[in-house]
Amino acid sequence: MKPSHHYSTYTIALFTLILSACSNGVPESQGTIAVVNGQHQLIEDQAKADETCANPGTFCEPNYTVYAFFGKRRSQPSFPGVPTIPTPVPTPKPPKQHAGVYSHDALNVDQAWARTRGSASVVVAVIDSGATLNHPDLVAHLDPNGFDFLRNTTNPYDEAGHGTHVSGIIAQIAPEVKIMPLKFIAANGSGGTYAAIQAIDYAVAHHVQVINASWGGPAYSSL
Repeated sequence: MKPSHHYSTYTIALFTLILSACSNGVPESQGTIAVVNGQHQLIEDQAKADETCANPGTFCEPNYTVYAFFGKRRSQPSFPGVPTIPTPVPTPKPPKQHAGVYSHDALNVDQAWARTRGSASVVVAVIDSGATLNHPDLVAHLDPNGFDFLRNTTNPYDEAGHGTHVSGIIAQIAPEVKIMPLKFIAANGSGGTYAAIQAIDYAVAHHVQVINASWGGPAYSSL
């Protein structure tokens, strides 16, 4: 049965998840991003931002807040004509001794490996909350060029858990690839688009083949 109002089920789910990340669907921001002579800069002082952005040829937009959560939802906003989606029932966690078998089956790993296990020449940049760098399931997969854009250090240790979660899925599905953890999501599960742009530019400069960006927000960023 086709969803009504020309919305696909995927579109509705994505739209609801992104908008429900912010209370009332109102975009939050942390300062202003100004592009001056092709260079991005973050301006936190509003008066300085207004002055800079008034210059011809300068492009500005808010440093929007984006979110990375484990499928958790706040109260869902309502939209005329768009059906709401019931909150899914969480899958019970398996006993610890069976966790490896459970994840193997849940991810259809055998089907993935029948196609490819990946290649050591492929680097996946996981732009997220970092990674638990000493995690036994990740140690052998980590690329040495990880970075923390919140503290400007080469130690992108995960304080939120989401980046580790994403990296673990990648390591299970494609065990031969390398993972470059690039941290811009803080311990509270949120980050700014300015740091996200820095992470994306960093990944491109390091010639990664794949970027994973499992986060979003209610605002559209041109940058």
